[in-house]
Amino acid sequence: MNEPIKDKIYLNLVPNLNKKPGDNQPVLVAPNSPKAPEGKNWKMNVNINGEWYDYCAFDGTDIDGNPTGGYTVILTKKEAQATTGANKQPGFKAGGFQKKSFANNKSFGNRQY
Repeated sequence: MNEPIKDKIYLNLVPNLNKKPGDNQPVLVAPNSPKAPEGKNWKMNVNINGEWYDYCAFDGTDIDGNPTGGYTVILTKKEAQATTGANKQPGFKAGGFQKKSFANNKSFGNRQY
């Protein structure tokens, strides 16, 4: 994490094809990631000082909600679990999931109800 602080951060935005009049979708979104697996709709994000952020832009408005003709860009910090392991469940390793067979498990099937 000893990366030098960046002087400039570039954000590439593309039109949101899912935007419909009157909805609360952003007007501009990050482009699809070229590293996304087939069939996945992963978006690009930006690393700022070791933290990852998603970004998009909405139509700009003044304090009264009147359009300004500009855009408001929003950066949203990605959840820690999303970048470091998602569900925190251990993965299955090759060769099976249980180390002992049921026959060697003395408590298996011996419950007294």
